[in-house]
Amino acid sequence: MPVELTHLIEAAQKATPGPWFCDNGNFDVFDAGGSSVARHAISVGADPQPENNARYIAAAHPQFILLMAAEIKDLRRKLKKAESNERKN
Repeated sequence: MPVELTHLIEAAQKATPGPWFCDNGNFDVFDAGGSSVARHAISVGADPQPENNARYIAAAHPQFILLMAAEIKDLRRKLKKAESNERKN
C-alpha cells in the first residue's frame, strides 16, 4: 500500500516556510528570519539525543517535505506509465 501524502503535504503547507536551522546551544529550531519554529524541552531522563532531533526537525522543513512529496508523486506516475506500457507489450 502506498504511503498517503495528503496529510503530510497539508501540514507542510500550513507550517512556517523553511529553510529551518538548528541552534546548537539550546536545540531550538529557527526559520531563515530568526523566528523560533520549534523548541526542544530537555529534562532529566528525556531523550538522550536532543541535538540530533533538533537537526532532523530543521532538515525536514516544509519546502523539503513538499519537494520530496512532489518527487514521490512523479515517480509513482512514471512507474504507473511503465507498468501500463509493459502490459501492452
